[in-house]
Amino acid sequence: LLHQRVVEVGVVLLDDRGEVEGEFCTLVNPGRDVGPTSVHGISARDVADAPVFADIAGYLSHLLAGRLVVAHNALFDLRFLGREFGRAGLPIGLSPSLCTMRLAPLFFGAGTRSLQALCDYMSIPLEAHAALNDARATAELLVRMLASDLGTEPLVGAGLTVRFAADGG
Repeated sequence: LLHQRVVEVGVVLLDDRGEVEGEFCTLVNPGRDVGPTSVHGISARDVADAPVFADIAGYLSHLLAGRLVVAHNALFDLRFLGREFGRAGLPIGLSPSLCTMRLAPLFFGAGTRSLQALCDYMSIPLEAHAALNDARATAELLVRMLASDLGTEPLVGAGLTVRFAADGG
């Protein structure tokens, strides 16, 4: 993870009613090998003319400022973002955060917690693995979980407080 880089960013902004109020998505040129193309489907050619993370860091920081960051497998995403913000010289607070993967057992019980499996269960469309598609699905999953009567347990354990070093690590 230390040497891996972000190649795509997708953000869905929800208001306090769970309604989408904005979206942001961009490919990111990592300045090195794009990593496992088989996982994300992004090739070096795809990111050749994309901005580097430092070019979007200020805007992304503005988008996330004062918001609860929600992600599926949030610790994975937050580590990537923390490192990228650190490399860009813009350490950012990404806590507190909420992880829908950690939240899932409270609603669905033990078992698989993949975003695809949970979306299938809730009949939430999830297209090919891409940042904005995943962000849209995660946002819808969160809204539906919080509006459902599936969970009876408190949300303890689903939140994350992550402290990053100055370099984002």
